[in-house]
Amino acid sequence: MSYKEILVVLHPEAKTVGPFAASVAKAFDARTRAASVAIDPTMPSYVIPEMPSDVLEQARAASQEEAQERLASYKATAGEVGVDVDGFIVQGMLDRSAAQLERLARYYDLTVIEQPGSNRERGGPIFVEAILFGSGRPLLMVPYIQRAPMKLDRVIVAWDESATAAKAVSAAMPLLMRAANVEVVGVSTGAEGERERGERLAKVLAGHGIKTTSRLLTDVGSVSDSILSHAADNNADLIVMGGYGHSRMRELILGGATRGILESMTVPVLMMH
Repeated sequence: MSYKEILVVLHPEAKTVGPFAASVAKAFDARTRAASVAIDPTMPSYVIPEMPSDVLEQARAASQEEAQERLASYKATAGEVGVDVDGFIVQGMLDRSAAQLERLARYYDLTVIEQPGSNRERGGPIFVEAILFGSGRPLLMVPYIQRAPMKLDRVIVAWDESATAAKAVSAAMPLLMRAANVEVVGVSTGAEGERERGERLAKVLAGHGIKTTSRLLTDVGSVSDSILSHAADNNADLIVMGGYGHSRMRELILGGATRGILESMTVPVLMMH
């Protein structure tokens, strides 16, 4: 198993995803297709008639120029480590751009994107939500504080025996096979057999030749806080977990653990829905 075709999303808030994505592609001898997003400005309909005709076009051109700069920066970074890049611009209104990325991600082994910020007008979590819940493919998120290239000395698998977590483990196998150490962790809820679940998965992964241990964590306030605290205490390099959400009025709402991880992640996280 390997990742041979990787999609890299360069959204308007992206700053650190380029070097990390290039290091992932280099490790797997993969090609990358880089989608740099230029969001068209939006104005209330009652404002547009009063606005000079060239103002929106200037804003649109500025957005495209920023996207071109992000793309050029990624191409330079990838080129330094010998990674092939096919780059292009995704330009349009926010929802349309998200839908285009969602469809595009379905073609690739893996999509790499930077942790979203809180500004939804700049894309924020909208692109992550669209790709995670709509592509059917794994999504590797890079913290905006990330500076180091990919490292796999210690990988944490968050395991609750759900179908979503199982999909994440399957999608992450190329990374797990390269990891020096993998730890399967669960967060205690008091349910019967929780410890045995982690031990069972650890045994299966060990059957693939992966050095694996298991641990049941004490809940320190929330699932996401428990996992992130453990990851920080143990200098983890990657977290693998299921991405959760539920539908409400045709809008997908992030589950609590997923939302908590996205907001506070300090290490790269591979999610699968």
